[in-house]
Amino acid sequence: MPAIAQTPILGSAFRLAREAMQGGDAPKRLAEALAQIQQLKARLAAIEADQKHHAGRFVRYVAQCREKFERTKAFEDELALLQAEIVSDWHREHSTSPAERAIMALGYGNAVDQTSEGRAFQKFAVENPQWRTEVEAALSLKTAIAKEAYEKTLAVVGEQLGGFGDDSITNDPRVRNARKESVKAQQLVARFNAAKDLAAWQLALNALFPE
Repeated sequence: MPAIAQTPILGSAFRLAREAMQGGDAPKRLAEALAQIQQLKARLAAIEADQKHHAGRFVRYVAQCREKFERTKAFEDELALLQAEIVSDWHREHSTSPAERAIMALGYGNAVDQTSEGRAFQKFAVENPQWRTEVEAALSLKTAIAKEAYEKTLAVVGEQLGGFGDDSITNDPRVRNARKESVKAQQLVARFNAAKDLAAWQLALNALFPE
């Protein structure tokens, strides 16, 4: 019976898939793993929201001072507005790294937001040092399920085409599609293992929670 060709790059993915299948019902375990990752996603979102709110405190204060001055036109309110703007400018200048200031000056679109995401993820990773292990477990289960689906498809098609040669089995559209999904899952594990920090997190979540 034909099998998926194994390469050095995908070798670890096969090992993880075998280990994942040894623990019992892979779909159930994957659902549990995804639920854990959803909790991690929620915590990272909360960190990002807190940091965004904190970072905008001077901007909000300037807006409050401007609204008050425009309403009263009083000298003391104008002075308060000018002071707020000076403090806000100083904070913006000194609370960002040289790289971030260069990005702001050159206007690289969402690059500043990406830097902010990176800061949030750093705090998230300190709070949740196990995040990578949990994500890798989910990816391994996904790989195991895809591999099992391929093997089942291969067996069914092989039985149906028992009188034909191996080429007719491996070239069957059902087998090709199942094999493609299995290899894609294995390659995802390899890409995740090669990626670091926020890039690895985003890569895995895009695959585990496709929109």
